[in-house]
Amino acid sequence: MENSKVAILEILNSESFSVIFPFIKLTGSMEDLVFWSSRRDCFSVDKKRRPRGLFDLVNINFDVETTVFSLIQAGTLLEVYSNSSFFNSYEDIVNSLPDFSIPIKSEE
Repeated sequence: MENSKVAILEILNSESFSVIFPFIKLTGSMEDLVFWSSRRDCFSVDKKRRPRGLFDLVNINFDVETTVFSLIQAGTLLEVYSNSSFFNSYEDIVNSLPDFSIPIKSEE
């Protein structure tokens, strides 16, 4: 794990997001962690030493309204973590998704 890498990219608008999303999906499908947020400065990275080596620990700051998205299960599911009033409900999240997405509510 000494070679773990973290990249923090700034997505400026929906056009730049549509360019980077295939990379996000590909990375998520390889079981790597991929997060993105509606806020520019919510991520920080710390190095943590564990018995098996040095790890990058990604921290997310929710001190102000923040929404973080993550692709999980080989890039097939979208998780949303939010304390933003814009995403108060499942319906709010679904209404913000692009037309090509197929929302399925998890009961977990």
